[in-house]
Amino acid sequence: MNLKLLLLAGVFLFSLGEEGRAQPSPALAAAMAPLAEGVPEVAIERLQGFLAQNPAAAEQTLARKKLAEALLQAGRPAEVLTLFETPTLTNDEEAVFVHGQALAALERWQEALPLYQRVAANPGAALRVEAMFGAGQALQALGRRDDAIRQFRALESNPKWTVRVRLRLAQLLIARGDLVAANQLLREIKPQATTERNEKRFLFGQLNFVQGHLEKAIETWSVILKKPEGVSHSLLLATLFGLADAHLKAKTPESGDDALEEFIDHRPNDPALAAVFAKLDELYRMERKPSTNELERWENDPAQPRQALAQWYLARSALRSGDREKAIARLTQLRDSPVRLASLGEADLELAHLHLAGRSGDLTVVYEPYWIDSETGTSHGTPFGYDARVPLFLFGKGIASGEVPRDRGSRNHALSLPRQSRDFDLGCRQNSWLRDCIGTQAGSCDK
Repeated sequence: MNLKLLLLAGVFLFSLGEEGRAQPSPALAAAMAPLAEGVPEVAIERLQGFLAQNPAAAEQTLARKKLAEALLQAGRPAEVLTLFETPTLTNDEEAVFVHGQALAALERWQEALPLYQRVAANPGAALRVEAMFGAGQALQALGRRDDAIRQFRALESNPKWTVRVRLRLAQLLIARGDLVAANQLLREIKPQATTERNEKRFLFGQLNFVQGHLEKAIETWSVILKKPEGVSHSLLLATLFGLADAHLKAKTPESGDDALEEFIDHRPNDPALAAVFAKLDELYRMERKPSTNELERWENDPAQPRQALAQWYLARSALRSGDREKAIARLTQLRDSPVRLASLGEADLELAHLHLAGRSGDLTVVYEPYWIDSETGTSHGTPFGYDARVPLFLFGKGIASGEVPRDRGSRNHALSLPRQSRDFDLGCRQNSWLRDCIGTQAGSCDK
């Protein structure tokens, strides 16, 4: 399963708080208010309007940090990065932390890590603990498991962080193959929040999957999907993909496609839709009698990018069924549509391959010396001398002693083999080198 999808709730977002800060002006307070009320899009609009009025430097810095926080909560991390082109934010620890959060949300973990570490290194930083946790996330995402475990262990004794940290530790222990320790740790965790209870359930499903208890894994993950309240987007995707992988491994694809189809039904614009379609296609490929009913229904619905992706996978289905022309027609229609999606570049490449399939020349693979693609031995078909030139030994009554250093093709060799038959005369007449080998002791070729 994909590590990116298994980062549980993804990047944790933390409010910057107001402790120790001067009271903002009424205008700035009004612009910030929707962020605390959970409507970041409104806060974005108001804060941008406030900044357009060119406020005092101190309020401008606060407004930019709050705007960055709102953009993060709205799922627009790329826009956050432009805010940090302002020099006043580069030395502000809260701004540095938010910068790290934006990079982490974009999965630019290598860049996020030093920003988190910079804030975590200051014992007096207001967001030091949050930065330590962020550094642990970054180390985990970068595959530095032992470093991530040490980072999280440093937070384990903090009562506010114990559950969250232990969930991360359990995940790392599973990834490291320390299943006994992971199982024990999960059983010790007593989460209170719905989100953390779902994360614990997910990890138990993952533990069962790794141990080969596929039915238990499927049952555990299905519970999360039945009650998705409080399930983060990344955890929902991890559960869907884990469930699909369990059905693939159990060879029960017909039972595994329902959850993915339901997700696609209810989320036609989801940013992860391309990955969900790809996983669904894995299940369809394994099914004995795959149905295209859902794909055809989505193709006839204008919601994008679902319609375009359905069109692409219908083309793939047609190709697997042997209908090349239908596949080309669908891929051509998709290419000419106004929909632009990064993942559809592969569909354009597939269309090009189909058009060129009957036009390109034959491809011959020439292996390196002493390598062959055979389980039964050499075919003497390589261009190398050691393989192309095979010595032929003739011995027995009537064979003169000596060596004839001449190259002859396989057809000439074949004609020499009927020496002991009545067809020997033919071989003798057509092969001067054979006459040289046999000599006069074999008698005349005219007999």
